[in-house]
Amino acid sequence: MGEWGSMGEEKTSFPAPLRNNDQFAVWSQGIDEVLEKITHRWRGEHENVSRDGTITWVTPEISNPLMNAQGIDYVISQIHPIVNKNTFLSNVADIGEAYRIARIKGMSIAEALFLNYKEYDIKPENFKDICLSIVCFYLLALKRPVREGERKFLQNTGIQQEIRQMMGEAGGFKIFGKG
Repeated sequence: MGEWGSMGEEKTSFPAPLRNNDQFAVWSQGIDEVLEKITHRWRGEHENVSRDGTITWVTPEISNPLMNAQGIDYVISQIHPIVNKNTFLSNVADIGEAYRIARIKGMSIAEALFLNYKEYDIKPENFKDICLSIVCFYLLALKRPVREGERKFLQNTGIQQEIRQMMGEAGGFKIFGKG
């Protein structure tokens, strides 16, 4: 079995054989970067990428935020329980089920945003864009398990085979020479 250790300067909790694919596997299941971009756009900020690749978010002089921080926090709190790593690896197998979940959750959030539009500082002309982005986000996230995106990736990269090789015939990881 490979040694537990680091990949470059960053420590990982993966055994040595998994280090080749761990960064991509972690990146592909992360939603924080996408949620951050959506949050900035809902605030009316624009992405600015420097020559060295550094991303900063700039609020233009004439900004058109779609909602205030309280509204954004509410929406993110509703998105996170459904759109997460567990969902990406789940066994949602029916595209109809994915559409139903996206529709139900989207309608629920739309109703809450409509009822609290003054509190969340939502302009009527922005309501459709907000709701459409939420439903699309749900639907895209729910289609990933239907299409077995992450599961196929893990199978094709050999991570599953590496895990099987590390497991003993007794069915457990061989840690400290024990199986």
